[in-house]
Amino acid sequence: MSALRNSASYRKPELNIVDAYRVTMANGPQAAREKDVQLMKTLLISPDIVAIDAAAAKLWGTEPERIRHIKSAYEKRLGNLNLDQLNIQRIVL
Repeated sequence: MSALRNSASYRKPELNIVDAYRVTMANGPQAAREKDVQLMKTLLISPDIVAIDAAAAKLWGTEPERIRHIKSAYEKRLGNLNLDQLNIQRIVL
């Protein structure tokens, strides 16, 4: 994890993608059963690495401030943790 943190602080990714189409909610990744998988049909895209992790945490029902790596990255000013301050667009297909 420290290599990832160092690379993100050295050069921030230009595009971050979270594929949350079929999400393993328990017993993953190898022991998950069909009942452990939730169909969310969601794709998150953001230039902000912290915001996308925060949005993904919300999808999973967790407050981003409670996740150590998200809070730490926000404190290091690697991105924005406050989703209400962002221009978030929802596109339904």
